[in-house]
Amino acid sequence: MKSYHYSLHKILYTTQKYLTKLKNIKRFNYLNLIGSQALQDITDRIERAYTLFFRNLKHKIRTSPPSFKKKCKYKSFTLKQAGWKLDESNGIIIINGQKYRYFKSREVQGKIKTVTVKRDNLGDIYIYLACEDSSNVVLTRTGNSVGFDFGLKTFLTASDGNNIISPLFFAQNAQAIKKASRSLSRKQEIAETLDMTASNVGVILHRAMGQLREILGRE
Repeated sequence: MKSYHYSLHKILYTTQKYLTKLKNIKRFNYLNLIGSQALQDITDRIERAYTLFFRNLKHKIRTSPPSFKKKCKYKSFTLKQAGWKLDESNGIIIINGQKYRYFKSREVQGKIKTVTVKRDNLGDIYIYLACEDSSNVVLTRTGNSVGFDFGLKTFLTASDGNNIISPLFFAQNAQAIKKASRSLSRKQEIAETLDMTASNVGVILHRAMGQLREILGRE
């Protein structure tokens, strides 16, 4: 196990050097579109995946070897110290010299260590900032306490009687999901129409998840 782990490290470092040579080959010219650190992060992901795989084997946890995706299905990349610049005051992030506006979901706290750009199945782009923050915020204590019990019909049952009712967003969108799913099943043979219909199903599910995240964040 130790011998293989050492060999894995050695192979990954060799692969990172080989990526530089691949950039000069016409077939792999697309590698020049992203920074060198983003390419190195790909090999880092491979290392983390195999490290986890062999750790699971060691502890007899059911697992399977990491799989590899085609380049067209790769939905994210990570930048470290270089290749990006954040302008919080104007809501702009600069990646490889190109400016992009973004919607800030929360204030950035601490020092930014990595920036990950990810595309979901609907084509929406998200920016994830991994920050290192050593501050310890201590909230004001009132001396009061309350207990909560999670349930299906009642989202949270509180000991003080201030229950939080489950919004059931998926149930509210059930009819729209059924209609879009039936339309999807009838169009399996038409590729272009199939993609559009599948996107409609995804939009409805995405909307329901957004509503749920909003209510959880507010509570």
